[in-house]
Amino acid sequence: MCTGNVGWPWRRLADLKDGKFVPFEVDNDLPYEYENRKSFPRLRPGEEAYIKVGDIGVVAWHDEPNINDSTKVFCCLTPIDKEIIKVFRTKAESKEDVIEELKKGMPFGDSDNDILYVFNTGIGRLQGILCQKGDLKVAGDKYILQPTVKSLSVYDVSPSDIIVLDNIPYECRNMAYCEVLDKSSLDFPVTRAHTKSVGEIIKDIVLEEAFTWGNYSKYAKEISQQGKLTNASLHTLKSFIQRIDTSNLYERVKSELSCSYEEAKQWTNRVVNRADEYFSGEELSGDVIEALLWNSKNLREKCMDIGAEMWRQENADSIKAAQEKISELDTQYKERQTQINAAEQLMEKKKEELSALESSVKKNASLVDDIKKNVQQYIAEADDDIAAFYARHKIAMGVRSDRSSSRNLFERGEKALHCSNAVNSYKDCLSLLESNLPYAGVSHESKRAMAAVLYSAYVNKLPLLLMGPSSKEITDTLSLSVTGSYANRLQCDGPCDIGIIREAYRSTGILVVTNAFGSDWMISLLQELNQAKCLIVFAHPFVEDISIEASSLYGYCCPISTVDTIDNLADMNGVTGVCFSDNFETYVPTVKSSKRTDELMNMRASKLFMRNLAYIEGNAVSISGNEADIESFVTENIIESYKVLTQN
Repeated sequence: MCTGNVGWPWRRLADLKDGKFVPFEVDNDLPYEYENRKSFPRLRPGEEAYIKVGDIGVVAWHDEPNINDSTKVFCCLTPIDKEIIKVFRTKAESKEDVIEELKKGMPFGDSDNDILYVFNTGIGRLQGILCQKGDLKVAGDKYILQPTVKSLSVYDVSPSDIIVLDNIPYECRNMAYCEVLDKSSLDFPVTRAHTKSVGEIIKDIVLEEAFTWGNYSKYAKEISQQGKLTNASLHTLKSFIQRIDTSNLYERVKSELSCSYEEAKQWTNRVVNRADEYFSGEELSGDVIEALLWNSKNLREKCMDIGAEMWRQENADSIKAAQEKISELDTQYKERQTQINAAEQLMEKKKEELSALESSVKKNASLVDDIKKNVQQYIAEADDDIAAFYARHKIAMGVRSDRSSSRNLFERGEKALHCSNAVNSYKDCLSLLESNLPYAGVSHESKRAMAAVLYSAYVNKLPLLLMGPSSKEITDTLSLSVTGSYANRLQCDGPCDIGIIREAYRSTGILVVTNAFGSDWMISLLQELNQAKCLIVFAHPFVEDISIEASSLYGYCCPISTVDTIDNLADMNGVTGVCFSDNFETYVPTVKSSKRTDELMNMRASKLFMRNLAYIEGNAVSISGNEADIESFVTENIIESYKVLTQN
């Protein structure tokens, strides 16, 4: 078996052995001759004129020495009358699916040879629809079924009869197939696949066989003489239909539909009888009615009026519904127009208010600049002498009243009302802190990163400055999650008492300090920090108040803004206190280097602030394992806060 090829006309594909074609495999290391021959010359003179790349043929051949040139081999060919069919596999599941694809156009086929479209009807069972030469036509890049084809033969196909050709050369694969079939392996057709409905097929046969001009002209010569039908010839046409000889039609229909004679007779009579229905009635012909209407204006107008009235009566309900819909839409339009007018008036009013506001802002702009300059100068002077700064600030703010010398300014935190199950490691404490923070108003988006940062500050004993809403509640949540008790409290009211500060700093756990800013307590609080045995947290509800403090303050305590982390009011009723197991695993903090050294140096941050931030951020990443969230939290709530407070 060979295929049409470029270069030499034929390419060897398979060899016939024991009645079966076996694909041929060439050995490229040996000469292409004798048993290793891969190409053949033309079969007969002038053959190149009709050979097409992709054609399939069968030949008998042998090589023998060339008597004229001993260095060459002479190839002898004899064509064999054995028809090979190209096989195309489809994704169709029935013969009807294949017919539909052929009507729309197959992407592969052959209009010059017989081909078989194969589809799978079940496990291990194949069927194929045979398209003979001329059944398909080429339309662009598709192969479409000819409209004259009424049905195609359907065969059962054995998979073992299909020859898979793995060695088709690349240049010959224009047909998109690699399989062929010996046509002699096909048995009788199991059925036929009709390309049209039964009615359409019979109608075509009737029109071809019976409704011919030759038949009709013999029966009604006056029609051919006039060139068109009239009312007078209508009855003649109906009589002609009744006298059609249907005996030949039955045999044709039986052959086309592969049905019994009685079924063919029944279907044919049904189509012929319906032909009579097309011409029923005794009314005037369309030509006559059209002529009357165009030649009589009054008659035409009267007919139009009658038709219009009939239409109105037949569609009364639809007309009424449409009118109601139009009325409803008109009402809605008026309402929308009223709303638009009101909106336009409101917009004009707001524009006037905006203009007045812009004018007021411009008038106050210079005053704002003056205040800002004075505050900056005041802070700069305070940086030189923090003691003098606090003295002046106390004078500016007014001395607070000493409510009562007997008041207890330092209070120890109470035990938690609700305790957790015994925790075994610091990871359980971190998880508990994450669960408790929302009770302090912290958003679910911020709780994980905030928990890691707070826990890192706790294990490193690095003082914090929490500023913004829920500052005290967040501190209590941290204390409950790592100690099982509320935070100890130091409230800085009245004159500074160094004894109370030292007593508070000797306590364990967490100490929250309030009312420290703007008082004479701050200097002593900062000076005693190195003696503290607990985590010190300065808490203040307003960020704006902190902005007037000296920038050197943030070397002592790391500022954290809670403004963007709070999305709800605090409700501490559901907070759970920690309960430790006997074999609790603690977290051991490690020295961390900062990735933000260049950034912080550009901000002129103090070395002490840079060191504390590196410890807090580095250990927070180690504790949580989520570097991206920690970096984002530190940037947004510590670095940005530091920039605002220090005016960087």
